Amino acid sequence: MENKLGITPLTAGILALGLTLCGLFVGSGIKNFRNTKSLSVKGYAEKRITSDYAIWSGGLVTRARTLALAYEQMEKDYQKLVAFMEKSGIPRSSLEITPISASTRFRLNKEGYQTGEVDSYELFRTIKFGSKDIALVTRFSEEASKMLQEGLEINIYPPQYFYTKVDDLKIEMLGAATKDAQVRAEAMTRQTGTKLGRMRSASQGI
Repeated sequence: MENKLGITPLTAGILALGLTLCGLFVGSGIKNFRNTKSLSVKGYAEKRITSDYAIWSGGLVTRARTLALAYEQMEKDYQKLVAFMEKSGIPRSSLEITPISASTRFRLNKEGYQTGEVDSYELFRTIKFGSKDIALVTRFSEEASKMLQEGLEINIYPPQYFYTKVDDLKIEMLGAATKDAQVRAEAMTRQTGTKLGRMRSASQGI
């Protein structure tokens, strides 16, 4: 997180000029440079945080010659998946399940072109769950590949980790970034014999 501050020096000519053109001022004999200018500095604040919420998701796939058989297989595989998850400590009530989507696969001829003859029907649905128990989500994501050994065709996605209390840290981080910007500005103005005035503006970065 960074906080960008615009700070007004009481003595002029110290912004970019104070650093990049300081030698030129002295060499040219310019001693009185008091037009009002502003010094813009960036302050930074960093803090290590630990995820407090995680999400696991997977895509269950079934295929069959008819839609009826594909749906039947999807239901069997879904129940098998839920049983595996419950055995791992994930309650059925925590699951989020998307509606089933269906697609038709057509046969290819010898030249590799698609024909109008149906080869199979493919069904797909996503199952996911979120938990504040980070260790549980991590452990299950590592064990999920065992479902492939049970004959399930499932796309296993990497777990997603989140931190839900960012707003609680905002004031603290902004304060630290502002203090850092103040220190930077004071260090710059000391080298030019100038002083800082009041803060004119501030903008928050990422």
